Amino acid sequence: MKVDQLATWFNRHKNDTNYEHREMPLEVMAHNASVSFFRMTQANQNKVLAVCRAYGVVTDDPLTLQRMFLYRYMAQTNLFSLCHLLEKYCDTTDKTYIWTDGTTHNTHEEICEFFVHKNPLIPTFKEFATQYVDQKERLLLVPRGGFKSSIDMADCIQWILNWPEVTIMILTGVLDLAVDFVKEIKSHFTLDDGGEEGQNLYSTKKPIKPRTVLDGSPFMFQVLFAEHCIAKDDGPQQEFQTPATTFVDKECTVFAASIDQNLSGWHVGVMKLDDVVTNENSRTVDRIKAVNRQVSIHKAMKIPSGFYDKIGTWYDTDDTYGQDEAHRKVHQEW
Repeated sequence: MKVDQLATWFNRHKNDTNYEHREMPLEVMAHNASVSFFRMTQANQNKVLAVCRAYGVVTDDPLTLQRMFLYRYMAQTNLFSLCHLLEKYCDTTDKTYIWTDGTTHNTHEEICEFFVHKNPLIPTFKEFATQYVDQKERLLLVPRGGFKSSIDMADCIQWILNWPEVTIMILTGVLDLAVDFVKEIKSHFTLDDGGEEGQNLYSTKKPIKPRTVLDGSPFMFQVLFAEHCIAKDDGPQQEFQTPATTFVDKECTVFAASIDQNLSGWHVGVMKLDDVVTNENSRTVDRIKAVNRQVSIHKAMKIPSGFYDKIGTWYDTDDTYGQDEAHRKVHQEW
């Protein structure tokens, strides 16, 4: 995506069918976008402005500054738009598919609606979580190939864009899968080597610059959200720590874990159970029971006001997804 395509991206997604701010007047959105930007520390504001000026997003025209605020706000509040800004997930679509039996298939835009709507006007994650009154525990069951994990990773990124102090655990059936998820999330923030201007712009020890994408342009996500970007080989593969936060706890921004690990002592704001049920651990009744027990135990890692997303493909009526579905039906009957 080139600089002059950002406006097209923004205008398209301002009108997304399910976007909660679709009807918001542009002047109100512009005000909110500026409030969100100026929540950042002065150092982070300066970094973003310097990078955006270097790559042509902001010029001497004052309107370009306002547009930059709007682009950031769109990514912070519209998950479907963020999927397209990240480019790796640009195959997500808002089209409706009709199966042979006449039923409609949920589009990727509708899947994005499963995730928490975030409000970047609220200063901290703690305040947002405490004030939040909608569902904090969610279950998403989508067949393989439905982009559920890709959208889930984009959601992790959106949490970070809104509140750098957030802590997110990616919990899967096997550790290697969780590590792969974290590596992919981290890759969106990882810059390329080279570029003499990059050393000063991104405040790193060696010259770095935004990645170059397929159309030959700089990765616009890394330009717009420069405060979160890191150099290659920054930290272990199984975790990501954003440099944008002013507070680093023992839990980093995003880290990987598996269902079989001993996780006592860890506490996170957002728990992401993605594919905790696998072909291997769902083969026998005993294995299914063991996984269900571990899911129940690990839920204690979430802070009381935090968020809990369980995402996967349903294997068995007795697995953790089947139990949740049975529980939901019982409550519906009440």
